[in-house]
Amino acid sequence: MNTRPSPPLDMPTALHRLLLLALFLFAPGIGSSRLAAALMVAAPFQDSAILQRDRPVLVSGRATPGDTVHVRLGDDSVAVLADAQGRWRATLPARPAWARADAEVRAADQILRFTDLLFGDVWLAAGQSNIG
Repeated sequence: MNTRPSPPLDMPTALHRLLLLALFLFAPGIGSSRLAAALMVAAPFQDSAILQRDRPVLVSGRATPGDTVHVRLGDDSVAVLADAQGRWRATLPARPAWARADAEVRAADQILRFTDLLFGDVWLAAGQSNIG
């Protein structure tokens, strides 16, 4: 087994590696002052979700910082601005029990659609199992 130490890197090789590292780390941001973030909506929004009736409907998520986010729930809509961290939050009017709606969230060229939302009573249950 050969245990000789590796020879030190010569200056051009070390400089070449350093330039490649810098290019890899900083090139994605060249020519763009901000990078587009994926539009996201926080839970519980998903297709066929059940949302609490008779309460204002809170929709929140993330987008590119500074983007205007348009939220539509049935016939109601609101526009909000994503903050410096990309967080946004919209409040829409309450819905009665058994109401159904579709929702759409838009920012820049991204669109998220949610279908078959139902409004009713939402119960969360937790506890311990006494079996076995």
